[in-house]
Amino acid sequence: MESMNVQLMRDALTRVGALLAGDSEAEASTLVLTGAAAGMFGGILPDVRVTTDCDVIWVDVDARWARIEESAKQVAADLGLAPDWLNRASKIFLFNLALGWFDRCELVGDFGPLHVLRLSRFDLMAAKIVSAPRRSQDFSDLNAMRPTGAELDLLEEHLDRLETEDLDRQSFDRHRQILAGLRGRL
Repeated sequence: MESMNVQLMRDALTRVGALLAGDSEAEASTLVLTGAAAGMFGGILPDVRVTTDCDVIWVDVDARWARIEESAKQVAADLGLAPDWLNRASKIFLFNLALGWFDRCELVGDFGPLHVLRLSRFDLMAAKIVSAPRRSQDFSDLNAMRPTGAELDLLEEHLDRLETEDLDRQSFDRHRQILAGLRGRL
């Protein structure tokens, strides 16, 4: 399957929006890009960064998502993308986002009836610090993002909250080691 850069993602979203605009039953909907797509659209990750999918946080009704997903699969076939290039599999990690994340989202654009936002820089870093111990790409992305000292302080506070709220009393020691390594590069 084809790897996507920002231009291909924008083209794919434009095509999805056009298909939805031609559907008389399609309603205006909002989705939030997470992961590499959010970083790439925000210019937060390097221009050379590519991804195979657009992870989405869906904040609307499932019936609307079904229409979007159907359109995205059609676009995937046209462009040689993975059938699930636009997916909401990341929803299982929603609880790991920093409080107030939705209010900090930034506009990517409107694609027909599809209103597309992305995570802010801080919220993308907060998501990536949680997954970095398991996913080397997220660790690499954090390094490429070059967090400031103030951002690292906020990430530390975020980990403190997650650790306090974790019902399994999970340790976030590995996450804190990554923060310490990032601080060492300041």
